[in-house]
Amino acid sequence: MFCDGYIDTFISAFKTLLCFFGGLTTNPDGGPITGSHVPPYMAKANIEFMTEAMGYTMEERPVEVVDLDPSLV
Repeated sequence: MFCDGYIDTFISAFKTLLCFFGGLTTNPDGGPITGSHVPPYMAKANIEFMTEAMGYTMEERPVEVVDLDPSLV
């Protein structure tokens, strides 16, 4: 049974797939979908989910490089 109908269920399943499908290998040069990184569409889908479903708006923060001593990790 589909509570919201076939079309809305398909759209919801597709949006969920976008949140998790990406970064599928350990090779950083594997391509835009299969490389070992978060693709831009995946990051965008997760931010949209947080805004729509959770009501939380994430703010972009500057990226800072932190040098850590490997012996402290």
